[in-house]
Amino acid sequence: TNDRAVKAGGVKQPWAYVNSIQYITVSTTGDATDLSDMSVSNFGCSGTSNGTNDRGIIATGSTRTSLDYFTISSTSNAADFGDVTNAAYCGAFSNGTSERACFAGGSTAGTGGNTIDYVTMSSLGNGTDFGDLSHLTDWTSASSSGSVVDRGLICLGQDYTGGSYQSRVKTVEYVTISTPGNSTDFGDCTDLRAACAGASNGMT
Repeated sequence: TNDRAVKAGGVKQPWAYVNSIQYITVSTTGDATDLSDMSVSNFGCSGTSNGTNDRGIIATGSTRTSLDYFTISSTSNAADFGDVTNAAYCGAFSNGTSERACFAGGSTAGTGGNTIDYVTMSSLGNGTDFGDLSHLTDWTSASSSGSVVDRGLICLGQDYTGGSYQSRVKTVEYVTISTPGNSTDFGDCTDLRAACAGASNGMT
């Protein structure tokens, strides 16, 4: 409902985690502007919003399970939303029309995770099990088609299926956001990847 893109957390030089949430106005060029702060300083965060209720949700990153939420059009600081299985290096997505946000993969004590959790964005609370990915993975990225197709895509990142770090994977999987269940193979990236970014224009 507004023309903002938001980024949260990260690492700056000299090495230090940050808690800032910044935004840009998508329809114009220009530098980022400070919006507010996360509840913690951290990196390995991911976030999503459904585009209709002015709420952003952030998986708060490295070694954590907590989610923050904030109002995209205001300057109020983020507050605790609840917990999911993994809020570190996971992929986050929402379909842009429902109240459902999903968090897929992520670290579990350094061994990756295959869980997909979901929350209802308009109400605070912990995640609910949605299904599983095919791999134990972290440094996962994700995107969704917005309001046109009820589908989220997950690019799997690093593979821990053997119980410890094995390799990066190029597999892309998908779920139907309105229907809990395990992910299904979609296809492959051109090469092995981790910690990439996902985006969709939500209209095609």
